[in-house]
Amino acid sequence: MSLSARVGKIGLGGMGGSGVYGPGLRDDALIDFFVQAMESKYVKNETLLIDTADVYGRTDPAASGDGDAVGHNERIIGQAIACFVERHREDPHVNESVCVLTKVGYRHDYSGLDFEEAHIRAACEQSLKNLQRESIDLYCLHREPLPEVWNQVLQVLAHLVVENKVKAIALSEPSMAFLECAYTFFENAFPGGNPLQAIETKFSLLSPNPLYPKAGDVLSDGSMVSRIDYCAKLGLSFIAYGVLEHGILTDKFATGVPFVPEAGDFRGGLPRFQGENFQANLVLRDRFKCLAQPGCTLSQLAQAWCLARARERGCDMVLIPGSSSLERFCENLAASDVMLSAEQLRALSLIAPTGGCGERMPSNFYSVSNIRFSPPLSSTLEDELESKSESPLHSLPAMICRPFSHSVSEVDGGALRDESFSIPYRPGSA
Repeated sequence: MSLSARVGKIGLGGMGGSGVYGPGLRDDALIDFFVQAMESKYVKNETLLIDTADVYGRTDPAASGDGDAVGHNERIIGQAIACFVERHREDPHVNESVCVLTKVGYRHDYSGLDFEEAHIRAACEQSLKNLQRESIDLYCLHREPLPEVWNQVLQVLAHLVVENKVKAIALSEPSMAFLECAYTFFENAFPGGNPLQAIETKFSLLSPNPLYPKAGDVLSDGSMVSRIDYCAKLGLSFIAYGVLEHGILTDKFATGVPFVPEAGDFRGGLPRFQGENFQANLVLRDRFKCLAQPGCTLSQLAQAWCLARARERGCDMVLIPGSSSLERFCENLAASDVMLSAEQLRALSLIAPTGGCGERMPSNFYSVSNIRFSPPLSSTLEDELESKSESPLHSLPAMICRPFSHSVSEVDGGALRDESFSIPYRPGSA
């Protein structure tokens, strides 16, 4: 079953609920909103996909009741799920009405990326506790590891699946080479069913990059293919975030609107929200809006375009626009019913064929300090898993990731000696 067949075409991005766009809802109001969102899908006998991450936290500690920023988003979602499940405790299948995707890869002190086995395992346990779940529906690698350790990191994720801590795997912003490697790895490790179910990447009218091959991002046979086409070929779902471009593709903003990072609104640091870039993007927004039919909002138009382009390519797609308003959430849900004509699709695609004005992220966003990674799994752990007769991993595949040229600082005790490592910019990353 495809992901959209289970959760529908529209899910819910949870990050904004923790106040990254400025002062957000207080915890009690945020919990109420998430419960209402679950209810709105439940009455239709549908499942709600909620996207979060272990590092999504409060930017305004005063609005949080627990006084701990890191993990705030997961904890709020966990409390909302608990309230929702209690409300419908007579339904033995109520837990299936919510599907949670959470991510791992960043250190919880925001100092960089960490792919050591100990960190991934500890983060997984903390996410399970925060979400009050016995197993994570979709566990997503928040960023791509260095190619030298792809295999080790994939092994850790595979073991979490075997241990029933994780039901399925997703990758956020993977290169084509890493996606190919991961798919092959899990295909060999789990002959009974590949647990790699989806990738998550930014996709919108102003970020159409996934529709096109990226120069230099090639598969092992030397071919180049777009992410959407490759997902269609492999049977993977494409989870699209940023479909409303952090609010640009809505009727919310006018010229001169300030975005102040110091006030907790991270958009103030994004190139597309600064100066002439922002004004130019608002002009593009108004051109998009002119193509909306009566009764169709700009945000619905933007989401309908994403779904239509994926449908053209035979790709299963789920959108996860963020919201903390039930009215906006229901408006987003209705976007899946909007059908665009071929003429509308073509006209929308021609307004900003290469994307919006300005880079999606600051130039230093992809420079993270002290990337850590795991050594090979211990023989003790491998032996323990080998002894489980129900385990599909009778022998984890050897290094099936193809060789990949990549410069890396000298390793000292499992950490990069060089305190910084610049990750190349990939359109569609955040």
